[in-house]
Amino acid sequence: MDRKIPRGNRQAGYTLIEALLVVGIIAVIGGLAVAKFSDVIHKSENANAMQRKQAVYTAEAQYAIAVGGVPDDHQFTFAELQPWLTINGNPVAAEADLMKNTGNRTMNYGTPATGPSVTPDIDPKYMPSGGAPTTTTTASNP
Repeated sequence: MDRKIPRGNRQAGYTLIEALLVVGIIAVIGGLAVAKFSDVIHKSENANAMQRKQAVYTAEAQYAIAVGGVPDDHQFTFAELQPWLTINGNPVAAEADLMKNTGNRTMNYGTPATGPSVTPDIDPKYMPSGGAPTTTTTASNP
């Protein structure tokens, strides 16, 4: 004797398979959104690091001109560069302020021969301009 429930007495609702399918779709879309948001954050951090590196490079050149030149092995310090950074529109009171919003990077001021660098290096994968090199070129006098 097989008892069947008449169609009129069925309870409305979703099956477990339907619910799991919806949760899976939401998880995939969420994962894609997080990955894209992560890329945006990395690009922003790289752009900030590149801007700070260029600002330090400019401050080093201005400092060297102001003091009448420095030897190629002179190690720049934050105290030497801070006034020039501020003059150029990068008001930083402490060394930690210089690298804010750059993805926990640190600045190595370098020497006139090496120039500034950031650690860890700027990842070309997350370059704001689509992979342009991070080296700074200077014009030479003909």
